Amino acid sequence: MKKILKNREAVSPVLAVLLLIAIAVGAAVVTYAWVMGFVGTQTQQSGAVLVVDRVAWNGTTLDASHEANATITIRNTGTGPATIVAIYWGTNTPGNYSQAITTIKWDSVGTSHSWKTTTCTIQPGGAVDICTGNLAGVNATGVTVYFKIVTKAGMSVTTQATT
Repeated sequence: MKKILKNREAVSPVLAVLLLIAIAVGAAVVTYAWVMGFVGTQTQQSGAVLVVDRVAWNGTTLDASHEANATITIRNTGTGPATIVAIYWGTNTPGNYSQAITTIKWDSVGTSHSWKTTTCTIQPGGAVDICTGNLAGVNATGVTVYFKIVTKAGMSVTTQATT
């Protein structure tokens, strides 16, 4: 056994150092690629910043046959576009969004609204009005309605308004 180990030659120190440097550089390149991919994705998602400017209740008298509908004005104060994919609402407590608005109707702020049902993308510095349509069961004054607007990137903004 001693004879076998004695005849064995080791890797030269120069080759060992070169191998260690190559492994370290390879690990650094892989780490850099992973970090840049992660940072790029997070930066793109965080580029949009949505702010609810106002919630305006649209004109009918609320009673058993007339349900509330509102116009929500949303502004993008960020540096990237935001695509609205869902709007939820509820009346019981904040955070309990039990209803979904299935068709998002929107138009530019300040126009005579010809509501669009295409994808609603708010560009940086832009704003849109979103029509909620009739909110089932909200047919009296003094009801607080909680809204949650969700973007394609997963960001959300919440607001509330009382009829």
